[in-house]
Amino acid sequence: GEIQKHLLQEACVLTSPNGALAKPEFCLQPSDAWRELLETPGRPPAALGNDFEFAHSAIAPCFADILNQIGVADLQAEDILACLRDTAWLEARTDEWFFRLFRELSCLEANTLEDVKIIPAVVLGHKNREILACTDHPVYFRPDKDGAKALRAIPAWLRKAKPVAFLPKPLQRLIDECDDHEKLREWITEGLGVYPFTPGKYCVDVLDYLQ
Repeated sequence: GEIQKHLLQEACVLTSPNGALAKPEFCLQPSDAWRELLETPGRPPAALGNDFEFAHSAIAPCFADILNQIGVADLQAEDILACLRDTAWLEARTDEWFFRLFRELSCLEANTLEDVKIIPAVVLGHKNREILACTDHPVYFRPDKDGAKALRAIPAWLRKAKPVAFLPKPLQRLIDECDDHEKLREWITEGLGVYPFTPGKYCVDVLDYLQ
């Protein structure tokens, strides 16, 4: 009782990665997977450090219940989304990192993520990867042979007016080669708005754009 009340007001929780002490209300406990994704070497996402800190990995697993009792909350979906809104930080992440991110996000009870810029994509005709949301313009899985043939038939002026963006090849390969690739692809479509590329889907997207 009294000790707990006292600790709530004190900077008594060891945080990572710097080992500083912080008040419990400013600290969160992530799962191992989310800690690995968000506690990146160098610069972490802006929310981690500005909005909250992570309880240090040296204490979090062993003292999870005690940390909860003194006011250290578990990491929630909204905290993760706060981290993911740091586009400059996302731009420095690898395709393998995004693959792990999508697998973890698919397990979250989060609202639609279609307006969040978390999809690495290459716009047709451009070399550099961008971080997009499907509300910016459509992002597709990489086309099969029939899709590639249809893609070549789209007039250049239309591709310029309505850009076509695809997932990077390495990321698509990681998705397609994982054990639960069908389930993951389905979630990426439902949760992020990334669809298989077909002429029909592109025409629908173009009509939406023209309206």
